[in-house]
Amino acid sequence: MLAHYLEQDLSAKYGYTIQILQSSPDRRPWTKRFRAPLSNPQDYSGFLSFVSLSRTAGAVYLAPPETAEVGHRKTLRWLELSDNPAASEKLSFVDSEVDPDVCSCCQTATVLTPTGLFLAYRDHQPGEIRDISYIRQVNGKWTTPQSIHANVGKINGCPTDGPALAAQQNRVAVTSLTRAQDQPRVQLSFSHNAGESFEAPFRIDDGNPLGRPSLLFLDSGDALVAWLEKTNGGAEIRLRRVSSGLYSHPSIKIAATAAAKSAGFPKIAISGQDLLIAWRDDSQTKSLRAVTISLLSVPGKLTKAVKPRIRN
Repeated sequence: MLAHYLEQDLSAKYGYTIQILQSSPDRRPWTKRFRAPLSNPQDYSGFLSFVSLSRTAGAVYLAPPETAEVGHRKTLRWLELSDNPAASEKLSFVDSEVDPDVCSCCQTATVLTPTGLFLAYRDHQPGEIRDISYIRQVNGKWTTPQSIHANVGKINGCPTDGPALAAQQNRVAVTSLTRAQDQPRVQLSFSHNAGESFEAPFRIDDGNPLGRPSLLFLDSGDALVAWLEKTNGGAEIRLRRVSSGLYSHPSIKIAATAAAKSAGFPKIAISGQDLLIAWRDDSQTKSLRAVTISLLSVPGKLTKAVKPRIRN
Protein backbone atom coordinates (compact mmCIF):
# COMPACT_ATOMS: atom_id res chain seq x y z
CA MET A 1 0.00 0.00 0.00
CA LEU A 2 1.18 3.49 -0.85
CA ALA A 3 -0.13 6.74 0.57
CA HIS A 4 0.80 10.35 0.04
CA TYR A 5 0.09 13.64 1.75
CA LEU A 6 1.23 17.24 1.50
CA GLU A 7 3.57 18.62 4.13
CA GLN A 8 3.62 22.39 4.61
CA ASP A 9 6.67 24.45 5.45
CA LEU A 10 5.24 26.50 8.33
CA SER A 11 7.75 29.27 7.67
CA ALA A 12 6.25 29.88 4.23
CA LYS A 13 2.75 30.86 3.10
CA TYR A 14 2.58 28.44 0.18
CA GLY A 15 5.55 26.14 0.65
CA TYR A 16 4.54 22.48 0.70
CA THR A 17 5.84 19.25 -0.70
CA ILE A 18 4.83 15.61 -1.19
CA GLN A 19 5.53 12.80 1.26
CA ILE A 20 5.08 9.19 0.04
CA LEU A 21 4.80 6.31 2.51
CA GLN A 22 4.56 2.54 2.07
CA SER A 23 3.01 -0.21 4.18
CA SER A 24 3.46 -3.95 3.63
CA PRO A 25 3.22 -7.15 5.73
CA ASP A 26 6.97 -7.54 6.20
CA ARG A 27 7.91 -4.08 7.44
CA ARG A 28 6.75 -1.49 9.93
CA PRO A 29 3.20 -0.16 9.38
CA TRP A 30 4.39 2.86 7.37
CA THR A 31 7.82 3.67 6.00
CA LYS A 32 8.74 6.97 4.34
CA ARG A 33 9.77 6.34 0.75
CA PHE A 34 10.09 9.75 -0.86
CA ARG A 35 9.93 13.47 -0.20
CA ALA A 36 9.78 15.88 -3.12
CA PRO A 37 12.61 18.43 -2.77
CA LEU A 38 11.93 22.17 -2.76
CA SER A 39 14.72 24.63 -3.50
CA ASN A 40 12.36 27.51 -2.74
CA PRO A 41 10.28 27.15 0.47
CA GLN A 42 7.73 29.63 -0.93
CA ASP A 43 6.92 27.22 -3.77
CA TYR A 44 5.05 23.90 -3.81
CA SER A 45 4.76 20.40 -5.23
CA GLY A 46 1.63 18.29 -5.54
CA PHE A 47 -1.09 16.85 -7.81
CA LEU A 48 0.21 13.30 -7.63
CA SER A 49 -1.33 10.17 -9.19
CA PHE A 50 -0.21 6.54 -8.63
CA VAL A 51 -0.08 3.46 -10.84
CA SER A 52 0.91 -0.12 -9.91
CA LEU A 53 3.77 -1.69 -11.89
CA SER A 54 4.09 -5.28 -10.65
CA ARG A 55 7.07 -5.22 -8.24
CA THR A 56 7.34 -1.44 -8.48
CA ALA A 57 4.99 1.51 -8.36
CA GLY A 58 4.99 4.74 -10.28
CA ALA A 59 3.70 8.23 -9.67
CA VAL A 60 3.47 11.41 -11.69
CA TYR A 61 3.51 14.77 -9.96
CA LEU A 62 4.07 18.49 -10.41
CA ALA A 63 7.04 20.28 -8.89
CA PRO A 64 8.88 23.58 -9.34
CA PRO A 65 12.16 23.59 -11.28
CA GLU A 66 15.08 22.18 -9.36
CA THR A 67 16.70 25.63 -9.19
CA ALA A 68 14.84 28.51 -7.56
CA GLU A 69 13.47 31.05 -10.02
CA VAL A 70 10.94 33.85 -10.18
CA GLY A 71 7.44 32.87 -11.33
CA HIS A 72 5.23 29.83 -11.01
CA ARG A 73 6.62 27.42 -13.60
CA LYS A 74 5.92 23.79 -12.79
CA THR A 75 7.56 20.68 -14.18
CA LEU A 76 5.94 17.27 -14.69
CA ARG A 77 7.96 14.52 -13.06
CA TRP A 78 7.85 10.73 -13.10
CA LEU A 79 8.76 8.81 -9.96
CA GLU A 80 9.36 5.04 -9.93
CA LEU A 81 9.60 3.30 -6.54
CA SER A 82 11.32 -0.09 -6.52
CA ASP A 83 10.21 -2.82 -4.12
CA ASN A 84 12.74 -3.73 -1.43
CA PRO A 85 11.56 -6.08 1.36
CA ALA A 86 14.54 -5.34 3.61
CA ALA A 87 13.37 -2.61 5.97
CA SER A 88 16.93 -1.87 7.02
CA GLU A 89 18.04 -1.03 3.48
CA LYS A 90 17.51 2.28 1.80
CA LEU A 91 14.43 2.03 -0.41
CA SER A 92 15.19 3.02 -3.97
CA PHE A 93 13.46 5.34 -6.40
CA VAL A 94 14.12 7.08 -9.70
CA ASP A 95 12.83 10.64 -10.14
CA SER A 96 12.93 12.20 -13.61
CA GLU A 97 11.52 15.25 -15.39
CA VAL A 98 9.25 14.47 -18.35
CA ASP A 99 7.88 17.95 -19.24
CA PRO A 100 9.68 21.17 -18.22
CA ASP A 101 6.65 23.50 -18.27
CA VAL A 102 3.07 22.49 -17.34
CA CYS A 103 -0.02 24.14 -15.88
CA SER A 104 0.66 24.81 -12.22
CA CYS A 105 -2.46 23.69 -10.31
CA CYS A 106 -4.25 20.95 -12.28
CA GLN A 107 -4.27 17.32 -11.20
CA THR A 108 -2.44 14.65 -13.18
CA ALA A 109 -3.74 11.25 -14.34
CA THR A 110 -1.90 7.97 -14.97
CA VAL A 111 -2.93 4.58 -16.39
CA LEU A 112 -1.15 1.44 -17.55
CA THR A 113 -1.92 0.04 -21.03
CA PRO A 114 -0.65 -3.15 -22.73
CA THR A 115 1.99 -1.08 -24.51
CA GLY A 116 3.11 0.89 -21.48
CA LEU A 117 2.40 3.89 -19.30
CA PHE A 118 0.12 6.73 -20.34
CA LEU A 119 0.15 10.13 -18.55
CA ALA A 120 -2.29 13.01 -19.11
CA TYR A 121 -2.09 16.52 -17.69
CA ARG A 122 -2.90 20.14 -18.49
CA ASP A 123 0.04 21.59 -20.36
CA HIS A 124 1.37 25.14 -20.43
CA GLN A 125 2.54 26.32 -23.83
CA PRO A 126 3.67 29.69 -25.24
CA GLY A 127 0.90 32.28 -25.31
CA GLU A 128 -0.79 30.85 -22.18
CA ILE A 129 -2.22 27.90 -24.16
CA ARG A 130 -3.37 25.20 -21.72
CA ASP A 131 -4.48 22.15 -23.69
CA ILE A 132 -4.65 18.64 -22.22
CA SER A 133 -1.44 16.89 -23.26
CA TYR A 134 -0.24 13.32 -22.92
CA ILE A 135 2.93 11.30 -23.07
CA ARG A 136 3.45 7.55 -23.44
CA GLN A 137 6.28 5.29 -22.40
CA VAL A 138 7.29 3.22 -25.43
CA ASN A 139 10.17 0.74 -25.18
CA GLY A 140 11.26 2.37 -21.95
CA LYS A 141 11.37 5.91 -23.36
CA TRP A 142 8.90 8.79 -23.03
CA THR A 143 7.33 10.19 -26.17
CA THR A 144 7.21 13.92 -26.93
CA PRO A 145 4.21 15.62 -25.27
CA GLN A 146 1.30 16.23 -27.60
CA SER A 147 -2.20 17.63 -27.20
CA ILE A 148 -5.15 15.26 -27.16
CA HIS A 149 -7.24 18.01 -28.81
CA ALA A 150 -5.83 21.45 -29.44
CA ASN A 151 -8.97 23.41 -28.63
CA VAL A 152 -8.65 24.98 -25.19
CA GLY A 153 -7.05 28.22 -26.34
CA LYS A 154 -5.66 30.94 -24.13
CA ILE A 155 -6.31 30.83 -20.37
CA ASN A 156 -4.61 33.54 -18.28
CA GLY A 157 -4.25 31.41 -15.17
CA CYS A 158 -4.56 27.80 -14.12
CA PRO A 159 -8.20 26.58 -14.16
CA THR A 160 -7.42 24.05 -11.39
CA ASP A 161 -9.20 21.31 -13.34
CA GLY A 162 -7.11 18.56 -14.90
CA PRO A 163 -8.01 15.39 -16.84
CA ALA A 164 -9.31 12.01 -15.69
CA LEU A 165 -8.23 8.73 -17.34
CA ALA A 166 -9.44 5.15 -17.57
CA ALA A 167 -7.89 2.19 -19.39
CA GLN A 168 -9.27 -1.21 -20.42
CA GLN A 169 -6.95 -3.38 -22.50
CA ASN A 170 -6.09 -1.23 -25.55
CA ARG A 171 -8.89 1.25 -24.90
CA VAL A 172 -8.13 4.53 -23.16
CA ALA A 173 -10.70 7.18 -22.27
CA VAL A 174 -9.90 10.74 -21.22
CA THR A 175 -12.29 13.40 -19.97
CA SER A 176 -11.61 17.01 -19.03
CA LEU A 177 -13.08 20.48 -18.88
CA THR A 178 -12.49 22.88 -21.77
CA ARG A 179 -13.40 26.55 -22.03
CA ALA A 180 -12.66 26.96 -25.74
CA GLN A 181 -14.59 29.80 -27.39
CA ASP A 182 -15.74 30.79 -23.87
CA GLN A 183 -18.08 27.79 -23.83
CA PRO A 184 -17.34 25.55 -20.82
CA ARG A 185 -17.98 21.88 -21.50
CA VAL A 186 -16.86 18.50 -20.21
CA GLN A 187 -15.54 16.39 -23.09
CA LEU A 188 -14.85 12.68 -23.43
CA SER A 189 -12.57 11.03 -25.98
CA PHE A 190 -11.79 7.38 -26.69
CA SER A 191 -8.66 5.70 -28.01
CA HIS A 192 -8.62 2.14 -29.37
CA ASN A 193 -4.85 1.82 -29.74
CA ALA A 194 -3.56 2.32 -26.18
CA GLY A 195 -3.59 6.10 -26.47
CA GLU A 196 -1.58 6.42 -29.68
CA SER A 197 -4.46 8.41 -31.19
CA PHE A 198 -7.92 9.57 -30.08
CA GLU A 199 -11.35 9.91 -31.64
CA ALA A 200 -12.94 13.35 -31.85
CA PRO A 201 -14.25 14.48 -28.45
CA PHE A 202 -17.93 14.72 -27.64
CA ARG A 203 -19.73 16.59 -24.92
CA ILE A 204 -21.11 14.73 -21.90
CA ASP A 205 -22.29 17.50 -19.53
CA ASP A 206 -25.84 18.92 -19.32
CA GLY A 207 -25.08 22.41 -20.61
CA ASN A 208 -23.71 24.29 -17.60
CA PRO A 209 -20.74 22.41 -16.18
CA LEU A 210 -18.28 23.29 -13.45
CA GLY A 211 -16.11 20.35 -14.52
CA ARG A 212 -13.92 18.28 -12.14
CA PRO A 213 -14.64 14.95 -13.84
CA SER A 214 -13.93 11.40 -12.68
CA LEU A 215 -13.94 8.39 -15.02
CA LEU A 216 -13.91 4.58 -15.18
CA PHE A 217 -14.68 1.70 -17.53
CA LEU A 218 -17.33 -0.96 -16.93
CA ASP A 219 -16.81 -4.61 -17.92
CA SER A 220 -19.16 -3.96 -20.85
CA GLY A 221 -16.70 -1.44 -22.29
CA ASP A 222 -18.95 1.53 -21.55
CA ALA A 223 -17.51 4.44 -19.60
CA LEU A 224 -18.96 6.15 -16.53
CA VAL A 225 -18.24 9.84 -16.02
CA ALA A 226 -19.01 11.88 -12.91
CA TRP A 227 -18.75 15.68 -12.92
CA LEU A 228 -20.12 18.84 -11.29
CA GLU A 229 -22.98 20.67 -13.02
CA LYS A 230 -23.98 24.21 -12.00
CA THR A 231 -27.47 24.81 -10.58
CA ASN A 232 -29.26 27.91 -9.31
CA GLY A 233 -28.36 27.04 -5.73
CA GLY A 234 -24.83 25.76 -6.25
CA ALA A 235 -23.92 22.52 -8.04
CA GLU A 236 -24.84 18.87 -8.41
CA ILE A 237 -22.73 15.75 -8.79
CA ARG A 238 -24.01 14.00 -11.90
CA LEU A 239 -23.20 10.68 -13.54
CA ARG A 240 -23.54 9.56 -17.15
CA ARG A 241 -22.90 6.24 -18.84
CA VAL A 242 -21.55 6.53 -22.38
CA SER A 243 -20.29 4.28 -25.14
CA SER A 244 -17.85 5.29 -27.84
CA GLY A 245 -19.48 8.27 -29.55
CA LEU A 246 -22.98 7.67 -28.10
CA TYR A 247 -24.90 8.52 -24.93
CA SER A 248 -26.59 5.38 -23.64
CA HIS A 249 -28.41 6.97 -20.69
CA PRO A 250 -29.54 10.36 -19.41
CA SER A 251 -27.49 11.81 -16.60
CA ILE A 252 -28.26 10.77 -13.00
CA LYS A 253 -28.18 13.27 -10.15
CA ILE A 254 -26.12 11.86 -7.29
CA ALA A 255 -26.20 14.70 -4.76
CA ALA A 256 -26.27 18.45 -4.33
CA THR A 257 -22.96 20.10 -3.47
CA ALA A 258 -21.31 23.51 -3.39
CA ALA A 259 -19.89 25.27 -6.42
CA ALA A 260 -16.82 26.49 -4.51
CA LYS A 261 -13.38 25.05 -5.20
CA SER A 262 -13.30 23.81 -1.61
CA ALA A 263 -15.96 21.23 -2.61
CA GLY A 264 -13.16 19.37 -4.33
CA PHE A 265 -13.43 16.65 -6.96
CA PRO A 266 -15.87 13.71 -6.89
CA LYS A 267 -14.29 10.26 -7.27
CA ILE A 268 -15.89 7.05 -8.51
CA ALA A 269 -14.83 3.41 -8.06
CA ILE A 270 -16.43 -0.02 -8.52
CA SER A 271 -16.72 -2.38 -5.56
CA GLY A 272 -18.33 -5.69 -6.49
CA GLN A 273 -21.77 -4.89 -7.92
CA ASP A 274 -21.75 -1.39 -6.45
CA LEU A 275 -20.49 1.95 -7.69
CA LEU A 276 -19.02 4.12 -4.94
CA ILE A 277 -19.04 7.90 -5.39
CA ALA A 278 -17.12 9.95 -2.83
CA TRP A 279 -16.83 13.71 -2.51
CA ARG A 280 -16.05 16.46 -0.06
CA ASP A 281 -19.03 17.99 1.71
CA ASP A 282 -18.40 21.73 1.63
CA SER A 283 -20.11 22.39 4.94
CA GLN A 284 -18.60 23.61 8.19
CA THR A 285 -17.72 20.01 9.08
CA LYS A 286 -15.72 19.52 5.85
CA SER A 287 -16.62 15.84 5.89
CA LEU A 288 -16.20 13.27 3.16
CA ARG A 289 -19.46 11.79 1.94
CA ALA A 290 -20.05 8.68 -0.15
CA VAL A 291 -23.06 7.28 -1.99
CA THR A 292 -23.34 3.65 -3.11
CA ILE A 293 -25.31 2.93 -6.29
CA SER A 294 -26.24 -0.57 -7.40
CA LEU A 295 -25.01 -1.78 -10.78
CA LEU A 296 -27.82 -4.18 -11.63
CA SER A 297 -27.24 -7.23 -13.82
CA VAL A 298 -29.66 -6.21 -16.62
CA PRO A 299 -27.46 -5.93 -19.76
CA GLY A 300 -26.62 -2.35 -20.58
CA LYS A 301 -28.68 -1.07 -17.69
CA LEU A 302 -27.48 1.41 -15.08
CA THR A 303 -30.06 1.99 -12.36
CA LYS A 304 -29.97 4.07 -9.23
CA ALA A 305 -30.53 2.05 -6.07
CA VAL A 306 -33.90 2.56 -4.41
CA LYS A 307 -32.22 3.71 -1.22
CA PRO A 308 -28.65 4.94 -1.84
CA ARG A 309 -26.45 4.28 1.16
CA ILE A 310 -24.93 7.60 2.23
CA ARG A 311 -21.87 7.63 4.45
CA ASN A 312 -20.19 10.50 6.27
